[in-house]
Amino acid sequence: MSVLSFRLVYSIFSEIHEGTRILGYKGSLVLSGVWLFVFVKILRSPELLYGYPKLKNITPSTDKKPIEIASLWSTGNVDITNVKDVKLNESINVKIVAYITQIEGYVISHHPFRNYEYSIKDLAAGLNIPLSHLAYVFKYHCNMSFSEYRNHHRITDAIHFIESNFLESQTMESLATSAGFNSYNTFFVSFKKYTGSSPKNFIESPSNKRPIELQLDIPLGGDQQ
Repeated sequence: MSVLSFRLVYSIFSEIHEGTRILGYKGSLVLSGVWLFVFVKILRSPELLYGYPKLKNITPSTDKKPIEIASLWSTGNVDITNVKDVKLNESINVKIVAYITQIEGYVISHHPFRNYEYSIKDLAAGLNIPLSHLAYVFKYHCNMSFSEYRNHHRITDAIHFIESNFLESQTMESLATSAGFNSYNTFFVSFKKYTGSSPKNFIESPSNKRPIELQLDIPLGGDQQ
């Protein structure tokens, strides 16, 4: 790229000050545009330079661990007895990893669960994924129900609020609604379920700020859709 830039500058300088036409001003611009296109194309599609088999060997594979919170998801083969789901599996099985990555990316960047009425139908619309596909992913590849998954992210969101000193100017009730719960009571129950501590004890005791451990056998009261 540096050589190309030098050639263009030298060509323009020679044409203006010495009357020498190497490619001509317009010719240099055209040539530069062509090489710039090639350069950008290689950056965006390096398989053009290395070839796909070679590229696959020299780049790290991310197929097995598409997301950091892998404990929430499973991408292996599943036992399906429902005829409708078996048929659906045939068409979307190869998309499972992409769907999971898309779900996590959207939830983390857009925080849709801060809206307490947000449903799986809303998520399907936001992701532009068929609702049947999304329901299938949560049914067979998420280690919790959609409601539990939603509350998991709400509690994670609430902890981020706490760590950002949200409560210095806001109340606990405001924290609950900002994270997406429709009342402090449902927030309290969910918070204790996912962290093993009440919100107050979690805030006052730094030792309680441990990674969220899911206990899926404990039923959640309220806030289920």
